[in-house]
Amino acid sequence: MVRIGGKFSDFIERKDLGITHKDFQRVFPRVCDVWGEVVPLITENDEFKCDFETKIGLRVLNNSAGKEIVVKVSEERQRRIGRLKFPYLEVLFWFKGFEKDEITNFMRRFDTAFQKGGG
Repeated sequence: MVRIGGKFSDFIERKDLGITHKDFQRVFPRVCDVWGEVVPLITENDEFKCDFETKIGLRVLNNSAGKEIVVKVSEERQRRIGRLKFPYLEVLFWFKGFEKDEITNFMRRFDTAFQKGGG
């Protein structure tokens, strides 16, 4: 459990992804299709604050199971290596009502969907 804003959260996960907002918004709904409906995060959740300004806020809702994932994505940033520039995002996940094995399965599916090939 993680304490956020004086209350306890179920679970928090943080990722740095080497992608753009456009790529994130294209791939993320496919990751969630078995977990629930993806909807915009309309109002800021006082229980879940993050240390960066949120540019994309989403909720994955499964009302019948009483589960929710809140996802906050930072502004697009750049990593520089010499003259090369690579986009990256910080992504914060808040899982509410999930068992640890369900979170592990979701994050495994997420990591696989956003995995880039290498040599």
